[in-house]
Amino acid sequence: MRTETGNSRTRDGRHIGFKLSQSEIAQLLGVTREAVNKQLNAWARDGILTLEAGYLTLRKQDVLKALSARR
Repeated sequence: MRTETGNSRTRDGRHIGFKLSQSEIAQLLGVTREAVNKQLNAWARDGILTLEAGYLTLRKQDVLKALSARR
């Protein structure tokens, strides 16, 4: 179930204002939920994003953009 709250800029970064489960993200990307979990947790450890109550806050958007450009 997706809950919309709107995206917003916070002092910590860009808050994504809707929930997507790890299973939903995995389906969109064509990977396993476990792979999504592992990557999100790695990015959280590296301070690239935070996960809180099912919501993401992108703390280092420039890093994510650079990673996506390499693909």
